[in-house]
Amino acid sequence: MTNTVQVTGRSCYFQPSPLIIGDIIERNEKNVIKLDNYYLPGDLEMEISKWVEYYINDRLDESLDNVTPADMCFGIKEKILTQRQTIKQKTLLERKRINLKLRHQGVF
Repeated sequence: MTNTVQVTGRSCYFQPSPLIIGDIIERNEKNVIKLDNYYLPGDLEMEISKWVEYYINDRLDESLDNVTPADMCFGIKEKILTQRQTIKQKTLLERKRINLKLRHQGVF
């Protein structure tokens, strides 16, 4: 006779945290460089320099409030965040104006 144990508890679904997802994305970007064939050293150097350019100048970093590392380094983070906040406020006011206009017209 065998002993059976009933296992209860959490579901078996894996839900990765955003940090793990970020690491996976960065790992995948690095793997793209590794998977391609480079027949000349200059080709590999050019591909690595493109990736570094993207990583520093184009990639928004969540830990830096979604600005690029270059923006953080050059000190324009606060300017960008202020611009985003201004755009957000204008958008919300415009939505409110449109909704009030529609409500007065009897659409809602």
